[in-house]
Amino acid sequence: MDEEIEALIEAMRKQKQDYFLPPEWDGKVVFLKNTKSGTRLDLFAGGRANGTPINGWQSNGSTAKQWKLEKRGNSIWNSWAFQNVASGLYLTLWDDSPQNGTKVVGWERAIAKETSGLFTIQSSIGRCNFPGLQEWLILPKGMDNGKCLIQNAMTCQYLDLHLGLQENGTRVQGWQREELMGNQVWMIEDATVDISSYVRQILEAEILLDF
Repeated sequence: MDEEIEALIEAMRKQKQDYFLPPEWDGKVVFLKNTKSGTRLDLFAGGRANGTPINGWQSNGSTAKQWKLEKRGNSIWNSWAFQNVASGLYLTLWDDSPQNGTKVVGWERAIAKETSGLFTIQSSIGRCNFPGLQEWLILPKGMDNGKCLIQNAMTCQYLDLHLGLQENGTRVQGWQREELMGNQVWMIEDATVDISSYVRQILEAEILLDF
């Protein structure tokens, strides 16, 4: 770990501030499990259409629940994007409204292109075509426990599971920060470890059946 990051972490520890996810996570495939419900962030049916809903869903090995982390920039302060492994769509806030309850969907990557001094957007027509709506700050709630808040870089809303409900299909939305609400706290889990364990359990079960 370089000196800049060490100094930042030490300063945050003293001031009891949020930490930033280290850049070494760039490219990792993860699950995001809500700490209140125990359900995982899920792109409905792994859909490929822009606007596909993102919900909470009970855990299984589906790639619709797997997200590839992409670091946007080289600084520890830069934001992240979450690309769904099943479809290639990105975790996207529906629009730039700061109102609570803004829906979160899957959307193709939005790319800003500078034209004559002004920025235009290369993406499909729709309300989700601003790159900032796909950029998120990952704010771990401690150094080693994997728990984090996920804040949209454009609107400052937080990724929120509605009421922290356990039912499959519970909507995920943008919401202002509420310190003690578990529905805004997510556990980052290494998907490769989880899948390896899942496959091992299946193989062990098959071996037992053979006997």
